[in-house]
Amino acid sequence: MIQTIQKVQSRISLLEEQQKKLLSETDELKAAMSFVDYVKQDHIITTLKSVVDIVNNILVKVFDETYHFDLDIDLTGTKPRITPKIKKPEGTFPILTVGGGLLELISLFVRIALVIISKRKLLVLDEPFRFLDAQKKELVMEILSTLDFQIIMVTHDLQLVEKFRDKCTIVRIGG
Repeated sequence: MIQTIQKVQSRISLLEEQQKKLLSETDELKAAMSFVDYVKQDHIITTLKSVVDIVNNILVKVFDETYHFDLDIDLTGTKPRITPKIKKPEGTFPILTVGGGLLELISLFVRIALVIISKRKLLVLDEPFRFLDAQKKELVMEILSTLDFQIIMVTHDLQLVEKFRDKCTIVRIGG
């Protein structure tokens, strides 16, 4: 009977040691996962800041320093919240409340920034000038023509394309 009790106590001690080891390994795993989450979060924030910087560098070429793009980043809840906003001479506004032309420009500049950051070599655009006036169209075409990657663009604005004929290849489809 004493031997049985000693065997049970020995087995309990062994199980307690295994439990402590598992708890320690679990804590290490949780710490590692937390670190990975932190690194991913830090990478995402760094990438978003790079996007904002690139967008603002392009934005100043089209407008001036009075226009500024920014992102409000809130990581406190269970889901991250990222709210784009634009500062204009008359104030700061959520991006979805600005006019179609400015919204189209910001969207285009964000796509350009993402291609630059990801080191891709292709940007596909479908009617990127539809809400822009003639002056903005030319400024954007100038910017596009200086980029170091290929751009495939669908547009019906043949006058604009003709002005930049030396910097692009025109493919006409249909009549």
